[in-house]
Amino acid sequence: NAVHIGLFSTCGVTDELVTHCWGDNGWELVRGDTVAQLLLPAEVQTGPEVRSFALGQAHACIVTTRSEVQCWGENGFGQLGRGPEAGRGAFNTPERVRWPES
Repeated sequence: NAVHIGLFSTCGVTDELVTHCWGDNGWELVRGDTVAQLLLPAEVQTGPEVRSFALGQAHACIVTTRSEVQCWGENGFGQLGRGPEAGRGAFNTPERVRWPES
């Protein structure tokens, strides 16, 4: 369905709207284990089906078919939108972006 190429990682969305990533795993972009590189695609547990996808240098974000934005990967500058209590570092699990209250 779609392929997204980052600096050191690549992700794809299948026809079934399932996300897979491979390549550098230093920021837990692909999955949260100690494997430094994944040479084959590994499924990312994004939950609802993926409608669109963006891949940064060390983080990724999706928009689901439920219009939710979820991000994961490196969060050194708060780019995952998890709020200040989430801290910095890497997160291997996609989580909904916290939009400001209106």
